[in-house]
Amino acid sequence: MRKSYTLLFVLTAVVLFYLWRYKRAPDIEAQSISVMNEAGETHTLQSILSDTSIVVFYASWCGPCLKELRSLKTHYESYRNTGIHFYCITDDSVDKMDVMRSNMPTEITFLHTASLNKAGIYSIPASFYFLNGRIIDKQLSVINWEEKDDILKTFYTH
Repeated sequence: MRKSYTLLFVLTAVVLFYLWRYKRAPDIEAQSISVMNEAGETHTLQSILSDTSIVVFYASWCGPCLKELRSLKTHYESYRNTGIHFYCITDDSVDKMDVMRSNMPTEITFLHTASLNKAGIYSIPASFYFLNGRIIDKQLSVINWEEKDDILKTFYTH
């Protein structure tokens, strides 16, 4: 009987850890995430964010990530005059990042980081909405870029 409780406790702990680590958008510290831009310059994420930003962490092997980036590309024109700046961050090779960058609108900033895990990202796509340098919303699912009003509302209700 005691072994059953021990096993149940261990399984519960494993499930809770899994849910906490992989099924919730993490708290990240933009000032401690080191990124490299297209020119090869290294900065902290915090130092390059615009006042209104959406940051998407992705990988080229991630199907949902690719779906999200294709949707962003399709709908980007409707965001052009909103003041929102988009940043896409990956730990893929710089060559893979350059291929992705070449297929997207030039106004979207692609950045490289040494490790998504070191940045606190364990599940992708992970998206963060920043307003004046602080996170106001985050999610681990694909953003529906067609829902422009909902996305804008996130910024204007804070």
